Amino acid sequence: MGAYPEVGLADARDRAQEPKELIKQGKDPIVVRDDRRKALEAELNRMAVSRNPPSL
Repeated sequence: MGAYPEVGLADARDRAQEPKELIKQGKDPIVVRDDRRKALEAELNRMAVSRNPPSL
C-alpha cells in the first residue's frame, strides 16, 4: 500500500477493500496481483518490441 505520508488513511482503506472482495469471490488476492503484474509486463514487452522490432 505504501508508507503513511505517501498514502492517506482513506486511500489505505480503499486499497484494503479490493483483496477482501476478491476473497469473497473465492479468488486468491496474491494470485490476482501476480497475474496483473505478468499481464502488464507482457504488454510493456509488446510495446517495446513494436517500437524496436528485431532486425533480421
